[in-house]
Amino acid sequence: MSMPKVLLDYSAAVALLEEAAMDLRELRPNEVLAAVTHWLQAQGQTPPYCDDGLVERWRIALQSNTAHDGGQGQGRYSTGSPLELNVSTASIPFPPPPKDEFTFSDLFAGIGGFRLALQGLGGRCVFACEWNKSAKVTYFRNFGIVPYGDIKQFTGQEISDDEIDNLIPYHDILTAGFPCQPFSLAGMPARNHFGIETGLNGSQGDAFFDLMRIATVKKPRALFLENVRNIFSIDHGNTFSTIRHSIEEELGYEFHYAIIDSSAMVPQRRKRLYIVALREASNQFEFPEFANRQLPLRSILQDEVPEKYTISDKLWASHIMRSERNRARGTGFTVKVAKVEEPSPTIVARYGKDGKECLIAQEGRNPRKLTPLECARLQGFPDSFVRADSDTASYRQFGNSVPVPVIERIGQNIIKTLRKQTAVKGIAEMALSTGREDIDYLRARVLRWGRQNFNHFPWRSVKNPWHALAAEIMLQRTKADQVLPVFMGFAAKYREPADFVARPTPLFSRLGLPIRDDQFLALNRTITIVGLPNEKAKLLELPGVGDYVASAFLSLHLEKRAGLIDANTVRVYGRFFGFETDPETRRKRWLVDLAEEITPIRVFRDYNYAIIDFSREICTPRKPQHEMCPLRRKCRYLQNVVDKRR
Repeated sequence: MSMPKVLLDYSAAVALLEEAAMDLRELRPNEVLAAVTHWLQAQGQTPPYCDDGLVERWRIALQSNTAHDGGQGQGRYSTGSPLELNVSTASIPFPPPPKDEFTFSDLFAGIGGFRLALQGLGGRCVFACEWNKSAKVTYFRNFGIVPYGDIKQFTGQEISDDEIDNLIPYHDILTAGFPCQPFSLAGMPARNHFGIETGLNGSQGDAFFDLMRIATVKKPRALFLENVRNIFSIDHGNTFSTIRHSIEEELGYEFHYAIIDSSAMVPQRRKRLYIVALREASNQFEFPEFANRQLPLRSILQDEVPEKYTISDKLWASHIMRSERNRARGTGFTVKVAKVEEPSPTIVARYGKDGKECLIAQEGRNPRKLTPLECARLQGFPDSFVRADSDTASYRQFGNSVPVPVIERIGQNIIKTLRKQTAVKGIAEMALSTGREDIDYLRARVLRWGRQNFNHFPWRSVKNPWHALAAEIMLQRTKADQVLPVFMGFAAKYREPADFVARPTPLFSRLGLPIRDDQFLALNRTITIVGLPNEKAKLLELPGVGDYVASAFLSLHLEKRAGLIDANTVRVYGRFFGFETDPETRRKRWLVDLAEEITPIRVFRDYNYAIIDFSREICTPRKPQHEMCPLRRKCRYLQNVVDKRR
């Protein structure tokens, strides 16, 4: 039986889901449309400020208000119904690709220059952020997504790393044309000015440090940044040194940069600094070579231009007077009547005010300003791009944007490099590169489930670390209810390892594992001599302590982050990501790396308790609780079960 398809009009879907987001409207009234539109274009994810309950209500609302089965009437479906929700993107001028090759974020998004370029290369934008209201409207009109607002709501000092991790989806490439103004405090390094003394954590610094904090938490495969070229000279070069040090030394990424003039790709002299940084060092990335040519301004000029773009006699006389005065003193502004056989000067955000940067000569009349359409063309935007309603906003938006063809060319080389890096990995290891959106999904839902279903076993609150280590050893391949009476008797009888060495008890025989009694006695004799280690390498030297016990002891009882790998956690990860879980798999280094990647930075203790309980109560070996599983929408194992039932 084939899965019924539900065809939805995009605008109607946005309106419907906005109405259904009552809770979100109270919590984040300015971000409702951002959440709705982000979810509609990436339904496998939970967008910022949303929870599973809201997403489920959205799905039900769409299902309940949409015609299906060839348009024969209205349909209502249960939560678990096999249903493919297809949202029509026909009304979106630049929709996301039907199948994405990579994902990216669009920070300080403006009107979407980065997005237009990377989306054309097969990328899907999973998170966009822009504070300017007019730019957000233009962005929505073209891409069908409303960017989230001020980035500080995600990176403020009160926001923990784990909150950032849960709020912002994983993305392969982080893009940003970040503002440069905060760097221009002469004579004062950006770090000192913003109180950043020990790395980027908790920074209240400028826009660059906001995006760096996101990069530190999300660890995208690549950073793709753009800024003004004179960033090299700001603050005697300290600004660029700070940027490079932060990316290269603190983040640990391979750093590449270039100053590129856009005039080979668009008829505008626009020299900008481009930075590409790669998580995996390989020395494989190179900036593209651009043709040794300069496109003429005349190639983008309109044949007929309304009279309103011709500057007034008063303004033209003012331009001439100021230019002559400034030339005489050798400084300041001079008006520029463009040579149309050459590229235009750089178009800036203030261009619409008086057009002084680039005026077009007209026979028998005063020169004119470029039109908004011509400015769009100078940045490589297609004529079909939907511009702002007002000329003032259009000039500002295109002046602040990036040259799209340049971004596209650099993006092509980034993607080629990422493909090469992926190609040298083993097939199983690719989960670390291609499954990061799924990692975010799994981590957030398991953590939320664990906090709601926490088991208050006595060993989880013991103050004696030796008791805690003993409990973790007892729990290996043993059910918690079997361990409970044995542990309670043990903890009541013995206070320290020397007590047990003096009066040993066959604890593990009571658990059906008599071979471990001798190991446990040997372990306590060792601890009596050398003490209880608090480092993994030393713990692994103890008799009977393996990787899982050492990691569990450190992360659950000594507040040291470590990922957990045993038969239970591997079963969860294997089912969710769709890989084999035989004993040989559990010895693979990539699986340890995967567990480390999934484990949160700060609330690792909560997560590890959650994954332990989840594996034993929901993702059980023989009869997993599919209907109660918070991972059911993206679990490969469950998808295969559903497919077989059809």
